Amino acid sequence: MPFPANKLPYGFCARLSELSSPAERYKFQVAAGNFNICPPKVQQVRTDVALGKLTNVNGRVIPADIQPFTLGRNEVAECLSTLIFENFRLENFNSNIMNRVVLQPIYTTLQDCDVSIEFLRKLKTVTACRERSIIVGGIGNVLSFADTLKLFPHLDSISFESVIPAEPWLPDILGFISAPGCKLKELLLTGTYEHFATFSAEELKTSFETLNRDFRIILKLTDGETTAKANCDRLKQDLAREFITWNQDEEMPWVPNIKIDCGRNSTTTYYLCDKHVRRSKADTKCVKPRRTYKRGRKVIRIPKKKKKVKGGRK
Repeated sequence: MPFPANKLPYGFCARLSELSSPAERYKFQVAAGNFNICPPKVQQVRTDVALGKLTNVNGRVIPADIQPFTLGRNEVAECLSTLIFENFRLENFNSNIMNRVVLQPIYTTLQDCDVSIEFLRKLKTVTACRERSIIVGGIGNVLSFADTLKLFPHLDSISFESVIPAEPWLPDILGFISAPGCKLKELLLTGTYEHFATFSAEELKTSFETLNRDFRIILKLTDGETTAKANCDRLKQDLAREFITWNQDEEMPWVPNIKIDCGRNSTTTYYLCDKHVRRSKADTKCVKPRRTYKRGRKVIRIPKKKKKVKGGRK
């Protein structure tokens, strides 16, 4: 049951002001719709800057828009869109500046951070859990992907960069992705063949068959020039035997798919075609979609041209 904090006596409101941080006082003001909820201090949000980055420089956290800025005594900074944590460590969340920022990002990027489950759990407490996308960029940290997704079940997209999976990642996240309430649509993985190509084409196909919705995996391999080519070719050959290779001139069907990026403009996408997977078409035949165009509200499909037979009909 909500408590009418704006009806508290002046003495209680003053005590609330003493016990709360500037960011908390600002949240009280917004929630109560009353700037006098925490007298005698009124927190003002900086409207001339948009907080976009928090950088750890030798243990000191510096807020920045395009350029670093400072906050006045009764000022707070607010982030409502995109936020980057750069070179962050777990102890940086206890910095004084964190008490003077209101974080409600939709897109969060962790750049060269010392990532752990404890780090991500603390991150969840300082943001408002409004994120639709998170990029987890570490420094070679070992991390459980399933535990990470459980902390942020509302995400549409998540990316792991320079992070080593604690376990083979495919079975680790399969149970989470298959859950009815899961909203995740895209999983991006960047790393070496050794750490991320830990699945077989048969295992991936079986995993995709359990899903009844659109889901995409983007796997970017960062091995050396020679090693990457050999590994990519081997992986692509395995996938080609179990999946359909997507032709970029065609419409991508609404099915689970995986994109392999080996650099050097070498990318190939493979998708699953199975009668148990829901698709945009009503039928259940395993056919490649044709090109379409719109005429008013109608969608017109262009049929494929029939191949001409030399010598005419017999």
